[in-house]
Amino acid sequence: MGQFRLPILCALLVVLLAACSASAPREYGVTQIQDQARHYYNWAEQLRLQTAYTEADKKYKKAYALFAARNDVKWMINSVLKRALMAIQRQDLPLAEQLLSQATKMAEYESASSLQAVKFVAAQLAHAQGDNEQAVQLLGQITLSHQADSEPYWYYLTQQWKIAPESVASADIARGVDWLVERYKLKQLEQIEILMFTLNTYCQFMIEQKQDSDKLADYLSRLIAIYANYEMTSKLQLTFAMTARYYQQIGDNQKAAYYRQKIVMMTSEL
Repeated sequence: MGQFRLPILCALLVVLLAACSASAPREYGVTQIQDQARHYYNWAEQLRLQTAYTEADKKYKKAYALFAARNDVKWMINSVLKRALMAIQRQDLPLAEQLLSQATKMAEYESASSLQAVKFVAAQLAHAQGDNEQAVQLLGQITLSHQADSEPYWYYLTQQWKIAPESVASADIARGVDWLVERYKLKQLEQIEILMFTLNTYCQFMIEQKQDSDKLADYLSRLIAIYANYEMTSKLQLTFAMTARYYQQIGDNQKAAYYRQKIVMMTSEL
Protein backbone atom coordinates (compact mmCIF):
# COMPACT_ATOMS: atom_id res chain seq x y z
CA MET A 1 0.00 0.00 0.00
CA GLY A 2 2.85 2.34 0.88
CA GLN A 3 4.30 1.97 -2.59
CA PHE A 4 1.35 3.97 -4.01
CA ARG A 5 1.62 6.84 -1.50
CA LEU A 6 4.74 8.47 -2.93
CA PRO A 7 3.40 8.86 -6.50
CA ILE A 8 0.11 10.18 -5.14
CA LEU A 9 1.88 12.68 -2.88
CA CYS A 10 4.10 13.79 -5.75
CA ALA A 11 1.09 14.31 -7.97
CA LEU A 12 -0.63 16.37 -5.28
CA LEU A 13 2.52 18.44 -4.83
CA VAL A 14 2.68 19.17 -8.56
CA VAL A 15 -0.96 20.28 -8.55
CA LEU A 16 -0.39 22.53 -5.53
CA LEU A 17 2.71 24.10 -7.06
CA ALA A 18 0.90 24.71 -10.33
CA ALA A 19 -1.98 26.35 -8.49
CA CYS A 20 0.39 28.59 -6.55
CA SER A 21 2.35 29.64 -9.63
CA ALA A 22 -0.87 30.44 -11.49
CA SER A 23 -2.38 32.57 -8.74
CA ALA A 24 0.56 34.27 -7.05
CA PRO A 25 2.53 37.17 -8.57
CA ARG A 26 6.02 36.28 -9.70
CA GLU A 27 9.21 37.94 -8.51
CA TYR A 28 9.13 41.77 -8.35
CA GLY A 29 5.35 41.74 -8.67
CA VAL A 30 5.28 40.93 -12.38
CA THR A 31 2.05 39.15 -13.21
CA GLN A 32 0.67 37.38 -16.22
CA ILE A 33 -1.60 40.35 -16.94
CA GLN A 34 1.34 42.75 -17.01
CA ASP A 35 3.25 40.42 -19.32
CA GLN A 36 0.28 40.27 -21.68
CA ALA A 37 -0.17 44.03 -21.58
CA ARG A 38 3.46 44.67 -22.48
CA HIS A 39 3.25 42.03 -25.20
CA TYR A 40 0.31 43.76 -26.89
CA TYR A 41 1.86 47.21 -26.40
CA ASN A 42 5.17 46.16 -27.98
CA TRP A 43 3.29 44.44 -30.78
CA ALA A 44 1.35 47.65 -31.40
CA GLU A 45 4.60 49.65 -31.41
CA GLN A 46 6.05 47.42 -34.12
CA LEU A 47 2.88 47.71 -36.22
CA ARG A 48 2.87 51.49 -35.78
CA LEU A 49 6.45 51.76 -37.00
CA GLN A 50 5.39 49.74 -40.05
CA THR A 51 2.47 52.22 -40.53
CA ALA A 52 -0.05 49.39 -40.08
CA TYR A 53 -2.20 51.82 -38.12
CA THR A 54 -5.50 49.91 -38.13
CA GLU A 55 -3.97 46.77 -36.63
CA ALA A 56 -1.78 48.80 -34.28
CA ASP A 57 -4.86 50.62 -32.97
CA LYS A 58 -6.49 47.29 -32.07
CA LYS A 59 -3.39 46.14 -30.19
CA TYR A 60 -3.10 49.44 -28.28
CA LYS A 61 -6.74 49.05 -27.22
CA LYS A 62 -6.04 45.51 -26.00
CA ALA A 63 -2.94 46.71 -24.13
CA TYR A 64 -4.96 49.56 -22.58
CA ALA A 65 -7.59 47.14 -21.25
CA LEU A 66 -4.91 44.94 -19.69
CA PHE A 67 -3.05 47.89 -18.17
CA ALA A 68 -6.39 49.12 -16.80
CA ALA A 69 -6.88 45.76 -15.07
CA ARG A 70 -3.76 46.60 -13.04
CA ASN A 71 -4.58 50.33 -12.81
CA ASP A 72 -1.23 51.02 -14.48
CA VAL A 73 -2.18 54.60 -15.33
CA LYS A 74 1.12 55.63 -16.92
CA TRP A 75 0.93 52.87 -19.51
CA MET A 76 -2.77 53.41 -20.02
CA ILE A 77 -1.90 57.01 -20.95
CA ASN A 78 0.92 55.87 -23.23
CA SER A 79 -1.49 53.59 -25.10
CA VAL A 80 -4.02 56.39 -25.57
CA LEU A 81 -1.37 58.89 -26.72
CA LYS A 82 0.04 56.49 -29.31
CA ARG A 83 -3.47 56.05 -30.68
CA ALA A 84 -3.79 59.85 -30.81
CA LEU A 85 -0.52 60.14 -32.77
CA MET A 86 -1.77 57.58 -35.28
CA ALA A 87 -5.06 59.47 -35.60
CA ILE A 88 -3.04 62.59 -36.44
CA GLN A 89 -1.11 60.64 -39.08
CA ARG A 90 -4.42 59.50 -40.58
CA GLN A 91 -5.73 63.09 -40.45
CA ASP A 92 -8.53 62.00 -38.11
CA LEU A 93 -8.15 65.12 -35.99
CA PRO A 94 -11.50 64.84 -34.12
CA LEU A 95 -10.46 61.40 -32.83
CA ALA A 96 -7.01 62.75 -31.95
CA GLU A 97 -8.63 65.57 -29.94
CA GLN A 98 -10.86 63.10 -28.12
CA LEU A 99 -7.97 60.80 -27.22
CA LEU A 100 -5.75 63.72 -26.17
CA SER A 101 -8.50 65.01 -23.88
CA GLN A 102 -8.82 61.56 -22.29
CA ALA A 103 -5.06 61.29 -21.74
CA THR A 104 -4.86 64.84 -20.36
CA LYS A 105 -7.47 64.16 -17.68
CA MET A 106 -5.81 60.90 -16.67
CA ALA A 107 -2.41 62.59 -16.41
CA GLU A 108 -3.74 65.53 -14.40
CA TYR A 109 -5.59 63.30 -11.96
CA GLU A 110 -3.24 60.34 -11.53
CA SER A 111 0.07 60.63 -13.41
CA ALA A 112 1.75 64.04 -13.42
CA SER A 113 4.90 62.44 -14.85
CA SER A 114 2.99 61.80 -18.09
CA LEU A 115 2.18 65.48 -18.69
CA GLN A 116 5.27 65.97 -20.88
CA ALA A 117 4.13 63.18 -23.19
CA VAL A 118 0.66 64.73 -23.29
CA LYS A 119 2.19 68.11 -24.17
CA PHE A 120 4.13 66.53 -27.04
CA VAL A 121 0.98 65.06 -28.60
CA ALA A 122 -0.74 68.42 -28.10
CA ALA A 123 2.10 70.01 -30.09
CA GLN A 124 1.68 67.49 -32.91
CA LEU A 125 -2.06 68.12 -32.98
CA ALA A 126 -1.54 71.91 -33.03
CA HIS A 127 0.83 71.51 -35.99
CA ALA A 128 -1.69 69.30 -37.82
CA GLN A 129 -4.32 71.98 -37.24
CA GLY A 130 -2.03 74.65 -38.69
CA ASP A 131 -1.11 76.35 -35.41
CA ASN A 132 2.67 76.15 -35.77
CA GLU A 133 3.27 78.92 -33.24
CA GLN A 134 1.54 76.90 -30.52
CA ALA A 135 3.31 73.72 -31.63
CA VAL A 136 6.77 75.33 -31.47
CA GLN A 137 6.00 76.89 -28.10
CA LEU A 138 5.02 73.52 -26.61
CA LEU A 139 8.00 71.72 -28.15
CA GLY A 140 10.33 74.45 -26.89
CA GLN A 141 9.04 73.92 -23.35
CA ILE A 142 9.60 70.18 -23.60
CA THR A 143 13.09 70.58 -25.07
CA LEU A 144 14.16 72.88 -22.23
CA SER A 145 13.11 70.26 -19.70
CA HIS A 146 15.73 67.83 -21.02
CA GLN A 147 19.46 68.13 -20.59
CA ALA A 148 21.57 68.68 -23.68
CA ASP A 149 23.07 65.61 -25.30
CA SER A 150 20.28 63.30 -24.19
CA GLU A 151 18.31 61.32 -26.74
CA PRO A 152 14.95 62.98 -25.94
CA TYR A 153 16.58 66.42 -26.15
CA TRP A 154 17.68 65.86 -29.74
CA TYR A 155 14.35 64.28 -30.63
CA TYR A 156 12.27 67.23 -29.43
CA LEU A 157 14.71 69.78 -30.84
CA THR A 158 14.50 68.09 -34.25
CA GLN A 159 10.70 68.05 -34.01
CA GLN A 160 10.81 71.81 -33.39
CA TRP A 161 13.27 72.32 -36.27
CA LYS A 162 11.07 70.33 -38.64
CA ILE A 163 8.09 72.58 -37.95
CA ALA A 164 10.02 75.86 -37.82
CA PRO A 165 13.52 75.54 -39.38
CA GLU A 166 14.30 79.16 -38.56
CA SER A 167 13.93 78.48 -34.83
CA VAL A 168 16.93 76.11 -34.62
CA ALA A 169 20.34 76.26 -36.30
CA SER A 170 20.83 73.39 -38.76
CA ALA A 171 24.39 73.02 -37.42
CA ASP A 172 22.93 72.11 -34.03
CA ILE A 173 20.79 69.41 -35.61
CA ALA A 174 23.84 68.08 -37.48
CA ARG A 175 25.68 67.82 -34.16
CA GLY A 176 22.75 65.91 -32.68
CA VAL A 177 22.64 63.51 -35.62
CA ASP A 178 26.37 62.82 -35.23
CA TRP A 179 25.90 62.17 -31.52
CA LEU A 180 22.98 59.78 -32.03
CA VAL A 181 24.74 57.87 -34.83
CA GLU A 182 27.81 57.46 -32.64
CA ARG A 183 25.69 56.04 -29.81
CA TYR A 184 24.09 53.67 -32.31
CA LYS A 185 27.50 52.47 -33.50
CA LEU A 186 28.55 51.86 -29.89
CA LYS A 187 25.24 50.03 -29.22
CA GLN A 188 24.40 52.59 -26.54
CA LEU A 189 21.28 53.99 -28.20
CA GLU A 190 18.19 53.53 -26.05
CA GLN A 191 15.43 54.52 -28.49
CA ILE A 192 15.92 53.57 -32.13
CA GLU A 193 12.84 55.58 -33.15
CA ILE A 194 14.65 58.79 -32.16
CA LEU A 195 17.53 57.99 -34.51
CA MET A 196 15.11 57.08 -37.30
CA PHE A 197 13.23 60.36 -37.03
CA THR A 198 16.28 62.59 -36.60
CA LEU A 199 18.24 60.96 -39.43
CA ASN A 200 15.27 61.03 -41.79
CA THR A 201 14.42 64.67 -41.04
CA TYR A 202 18.02 65.81 -41.41
CA CYS A 203 18.55 63.95 -44.71
CA GLN A 204 15.29 65.32 -46.12
CA PHE A 205 16.27 68.88 -45.21
CA MET A 206 19.77 68.60 -46.70
CA ILE A 207 18.45 67.15 -49.97
CA GLU A 208 15.55 69.60 -50.28
CA GLN A 209 17.92 72.51 -49.66
CA LYS A 210 20.45 70.93 -52.06
CA GLN A 211 23.13 71.01 -49.40
CA ASP A 212 25.78 68.31 -49.60
CA SER A 213 27.67 66.75 -46.72
CA ASP A 214 30.48 64.21 -46.61
CA LYS A 215 28.31 62.19 -44.20
CA LEU A 216 25.02 62.33 -46.09
CA ALA A 217 25.59 59.19 -48.19
CA ASP A 218 26.52 57.25 -45.04
CA TYR A 219 23.44 58.55 -43.22
CA LEU A 220 21.16 57.48 -46.08
CA SER A 221 22.72 54.00 -46.17
CA ARG A 222 22.33 53.68 -42.42
CA LEU A 223 18.69 54.79 -42.60
CA ILE A 224 17.99 52.21 -45.31
CA ALA A 225 19.57 49.46 -43.18
CA ILE A 226 17.52 50.43 -40.11
CA TYR A 227 14.21 50.58 -41.99
CA ALA A 228 14.96 47.23 -43.64
CA ASN A 229 15.80 45.66 -40.29
CA TYR A 230 12.49 46.80 -38.81
CA GLU A 231 10.57 45.82 -41.98
CA MET A 232 9.27 49.35 -42.46
CA THR A 233 8.45 48.89 -46.13
CA SER A 234 6.81 52.25 -46.87
CA LYS A 235 9.63 54.14 -45.13
CA LEU A 236 12.18 52.06 -47.03
CA GLN A 237 10.61 52.95 -50.38
CA LEU A 238 10.59 56.65 -49.52
CA THR A 239 14.24 56.48 -48.47
CA PHE A 240 15.20 54.76 -51.72
CA ALA A 241 13.50 57.63 -53.57
CA MET A 242 15.24 60.21 -51.40
CA THR A 243 18.60 58.50 -51.97
CA ALA A 244 18.05 58.41 -55.74
CA ARG A 245 17.26 62.12 -55.64
CA TYR A 246 20.44 62.82 -53.68
CA TYR A 247 22.67 61.00 -56.16
CA GLN A 248 20.89 62.72 -59.05
CA GLN A 249 21.68 66.08 -57.47
CA ILE A 250 25.40 65.35 -57.11
CA GLY A 251 25.61 64.03 -60.68
CA ASP A 252 25.97 60.31 -59.96
CA ASN A 253 23.33 59.13 -62.42
CA GLN A 254 24.39 55.49 -62.16
CA LYS A 255 23.67 55.29 -58.43
CA ALA A 256 20.49 57.32 -58.86
CA ALA A 257 19.23 54.76 -61.40
CA TYR A 258 20.27 51.92 -59.09
CA TYR A 259 18.09 53.18 -56.22
CA ARG A 260 15.17 53.92 -58.52
CA GLN A 261 15.39 50.33 -59.74
CA LYS A 262 15.23 49.09 -56.14
CA ILE A 263 11.86 50.83 -55.79
CA VAL A 264 10.60 49.06 -58.92
CA MET A 265 11.83 45.72 -57.60
CA MET A 266 10.09 46.25 -54.25
CA THR A 267 6.75 47.25 -55.75
CA SER A 268 6.81 44.36 -58.24
CA GLU A 269 7.32 41.86 -55.40
CA LEU A 270 4.64 43.27 -53.09
